Amino acid sequence: MSEMEPYTHRELFEQAVNTLENISTLLQPEVPMLGELQLTTRQEALFFMNLRHEGLTLTEMAHRLRISKSAVSQAMKRLEEEDLLYRAANKENKRETHLVYGVKGRKLKEELTIFQQNIVDQYIAKIPLEELKQANQVIHRLEEEINKAYKK
Repeated sequence: MSEMEPYTHRELFEQAVNTLENISTLLQPEVPMLGELQLTTRQEALFFMNLRHEGLTLTEMAHRLRISKSAVSQAMKRLEEEDLLYRAANKENKRETHLVYGVKGRKLKEELTIFQQNIVDQYIAKIPLEELKQANQVIHRLEEEINKAYKK
């Protein structure tokens, strides 16, 4: 390590993870419904995946999350119990199952949409676009490296 580089890759990674955890902890009260549900990480991942990519089938969800279709089905049980997401057969292809929002799911989606806009307005908008672009490039580069490793 040169004198110009005071941090190792590991130290910078740990700092980034800690910072993201701190941000998450600070902002969590802004979406009280999410905290009250006490979903597992996998259940949250399914809900958020559906928010970003509505219309995916269960098979596509499993593929994107790199888990089995059975694991998706298990996680869906709780989401259905909580009235967040439901499985619905595709009318054109009965073998495909899509996800639709329950009443509580639509309410949470609305809360999260407002929350995201508030984050942009209150915090993200204060960061110069060039810095955001650079951070985005680094995150995409990390994603590429991880994807390469998983494709081997």
